Amino acid sequence: MLEVIPKILIISLISGLAAQAVKILIKSTKNGKFNVKSVDDYGGMPSSHSAFLISLLTAIGLHDGVLSTSFAIACIMSTLLIRDAVGIRMELEQQGKFLKKVAESQQPQVKIADGIGHRIGHTYPEVIVGGAIGFALAFILYYLL
Repeated sequence: MLEVIPKILIISLISGLAAQAVKILIKSTKNGKFNVKSVDDYGGMPSSHSAFLISLLTAIGLHDGVLSTSFAIACIMSTLLIRDAVGIRMELEQQGKFLKKVAESQQPQVKIADGIGHRIGHTYPEVIVGGAIGFALAFILYYLL
């Protein structure tokens, strides 16, 4: 199987899925029940995007070296995407919450969409924990696979 699907991709997918599983477990524990809809939720602890990207970056660094072009590209892309998760998506979340308050004050004239005002961004601790999961799993899985 490793001949067909690159080892680096497998490591990244496992890391992203593991972080998502931890996120679902945390949400289920907080809510007292498992909710199928939480499987594809954005935001929350830990960041599965960060886990995926940092595991990709780590696996590329281990495979190609930290001075390689592929590592440089992965580093730039990871930085941009993680920054987007913390910055732009968090700003969109705040705007969504504001719009929801405005819409709620106008009810029943305004119908509120289901997704408005929900978590879509990440905090720095969520990104750091996701990144730590990605780094640790990439390092372990790189030598196990």
